[in-house]
Amino acid sequence: MRNYSYHAEYKAEVSKYTRKDGVIAICIFLFYSVMGFALGVTRRLGWNQMIAGTVFLVVVIAAIIAFVLIRKEGLSSIGFRKKNLWPALRLGLLFGLIPIILSGGLLPGLVIYGWEFRAFGAILYSMLLTFIYAAHEDMIFVGYIQTRLYGLIKRDCLAILVGACFFSLMHIMPQLGYHGIAAFHFWNFMWLLALIPMHIFFNTLFRRYYSIFPVMMFHTLNNGVADLWISPDSFWWGRGNYITFGAYILAFIIWILYLRRKDKKAIPSEAE
Repeated sequence: MRNYSYHAEYKAEVSKYTRKDGVIAICIFLFYSVMGFALGVTRRLGWNQMIAGTVFLVVVIAAIIAFVLIRKEGLSSIGFRKKNLWPALRLGLLFGLIPIILSGGLLPGLVIYGWEFRAFGAILYSMLLTFIYAAHEDMIFVGYIQTRLYGLIKRDCLAILVGACFFSLMHIMPQLGYHGIAAFHFWNFMWLLALIPMHIFFNTLFRRYYSIFPVMMFHTLNNGVADLWISPDSFWWGRGNYITFGAYILAFIIWILYLRRKDKKAIPSEAE
C-alpha cells in the first residue's frame, strides 16, 4: 500500500541503518553542540563573529559531508535528490506562505503598520545568510541525524521525538557559551519547547518526498521575513509569533488529515 505521509524510499533508507549509524548521529549532535558553545564563547571574548561564524559553518558542514562520503552513503541519503524536485519545492513554498503573510510578513508590514521595506540588496544579502544558517541545520539535523537515529531507535514516534529534542537543545548552546547559566530563562525555555514541534514539522516535510529542499525553503522563509523591513514593530512580533505558531499547528493538522485520507482511498483502489 502506498503511504502518502512519507516517501517509500525514505522508509527503505532509514530501515537499513545500524547501531553504528545511530551512535555516529549522536556523536555528530554532541560535536555540533560543542562547536555551538565555542561559537558563543568567541562572541563573549569579542572575536569577529563573521569570521567565527564562517569557521563554524565550514567545519560542521564539512564534517557531515565527510561522514556521508567516507561511508559511501551519497548526498541523496540526506535529502539532496532531483526526484520530485518541483513538488518538493512547491510544498515548501506553500507552507512558507504562512510566515510571508503572518509573523513579520506582509499582513503586519503592509496592512497593519505600514513598515518600510529595506533596500533590495540588503534583503537579498540577509536572506542569503538566513538560507545558509537554516539550510545547514536542516541538512545536519533533519537529513543526517534524524534518519540515522533509526539505527538505534526503531519506534518511529520515539525516534522523531529524540531528534526534535536534539534540534531544540542545540539552539541554546551558543547562548550558553555567551551568557553562561543566564541563558536559561523563561522565554528561552518557551522558545526551546516551540522548537520541538517545529522539528517534527520539518521532518514531516522532509519525508513526504524524501527531499531536504522543502525544509530549507520553509525554514528560510520562516526565519527570513524579518529581513524585509526597517525596524519592524516589536509589539506585533510578540503577538504575531503566537498567531503564526498557531497557524503552523492548524496547517500541519489539516495536511496530515488530508494525507491520511488519501491513504485510506488508496487501499480499495490498490486491492482491485
